[in-house]
Amino acid sequence: ESGIPLIGLNTKPGNMEKLTTYIGSDTIESGEILMQGIADALGGKGNIVELQGTYGHEPQIERHNGIENILKKYPDIKRLAEDSGQWNRDEGMVKMENWLQSNLKDQFNAVVCHNDEMAIGAMKAIEAAGMLDKVVIGGIDATPEMLRYLKEGSVEVTVFQDAKGQGGKSAEIAVKVINGE
Repeated sequence: ESGIPLIGLNTKPGNMEKLTTYIGSDTIESGEILMQGIADALGGKGNIVELQGTYGHEPQIERHNGIENILKKYPDIKRLAEDSGQWNRDEGMVKMENWLQSNLKDQFNAVVCHNDEMAIGAMKAIEAAGMLDKVVIGGIDATPEMLRYLKEGSVEVTVFQDAKGQGGKSAEIAVKVINGE
């Protein structure tokens, strides 16, 4: 209303039409790439649990929708549980510890995480339970730490989210907007 240009970065607001521009990735596609990688690692069949971001947050909704799109192609992959890990490593670890202490313990063979932080937390809990060789783990972001775990074989999937590129591009675009371009 004040005429101040708005630039969206990494999360699409409900009123996209008010933005001057948006910089970010396709979060539905991220969920699809993640779930396809998990499905491939499972050989098209198995049981999963899903650690989602904060409920109602646009990436949580769209990543979940992307996961759903792929699950429709794999009737032999069943989701046994889902919960929010609030995009947080510690919360992801606690949620996984709860699942490992429940009747789900030996029933799932993959955890699908909406980001790498929750995936790392889940991996730590799975590792502490001595089940790292029995559970496929995947996340989104391709953080340096997650890439190290991927290389070591502790996790199987991460999806590249270009945080530096998005941040740099948003600064570049902000300068262009200020200059009237």
